[in-house]
Amino acid sequence: GVHYLAPHEAPGEPAAEQAAILRLAHSLGVEDSSIVDRRYLHRVTVSHSMPIAARGGLAGRPATSTDLAAVFRAGDWVGPVGFLADASAASAIDAGRRAGARCARISS
Repeated sequence: GVHYLAPHEAPGEPAAEQAAILRLAHSLGVEDSSIVDRRYLHRVTVSHSMPIAARGGLAGRPATSTDLAAVFRAGDWVGPVGFLADASAASAIDAGRRAGARCARISS
C-alpha cells in the first residue's frame, strides 16, 4: 500500500505508519503469507509532471522505449496510459514486453 500525505500533513511515527498500512492491507484481504517483499520509506518527496494539454496530455509523456537498445522506462510519469500507480503498472508491463521481445530477437 501507499500513503500519500497532504501538503500540510506531517508523517506519524514510522512504526505506527507501517502498522496502519498493514492493517489496511489486511482489511483488503491481504494475508501476511502472501506478502513477498516489503519496503517502507518514511519520507520520500514525490515529484511528478501533470499531463497538460500544452505538452500533449498523456500522449506527451515519454515512451517506455529509449534511444538505447537495452534501456526501457517505467514509472508514474511514463507512457500514454493512466496516472500514478496505474501508469507505473502500465508502463512496467509495456517495458517488460518490449524487453522480452528484444531478447527474443537477440536469441533468434
